[in-house]
Amino acid sequence: MKDTDQLKTRINKLIAQYDNRTKTGIRRRNEMADTINSGNRPKGYRYEFLVDSAYRIIDELGEIAKEFNDAHIDDMCTNFDFIDTLTTAIEMIKKASR
Repeated sequence: MKDTDQLKTRINKLIAQYDNRTKTGIRRRNEMADTINSGNRPKGYRYEFLVDSAYRIIDELGEIAKEFNDAHIDDMCTNFDFIDTLTTAIEMIKKASR
C-alpha cells in the first residue's frame, strides 16, 4: 500500500507541475492510439519514443531474467514471467493513477 501511495504522489506531482504539457501529451497519445486502432503505423517522435522505450524495457527484463536464473539454478525465467511482470507493473501504474 505504501509503495502505491508513493507512486500516486509522484504521478500527481508530475501532473500538477506540468499540467499543460501533460494535457498535450494525453492528446497526442490519444491521436497516436487512434492511428494504431485504424490499422496504420504512427509516425513521429512519440512513436519512436514508444518503440525505443519498449526495447529498453525488454533489455532490462533480460537483465532481470539473467539475475533470476543465476540465483535459482533449478528454475528458469520465461517470456511468460516477462508478461506477468509487465502486467503487474501496468496494474501498479493504473492503481497509482486513480
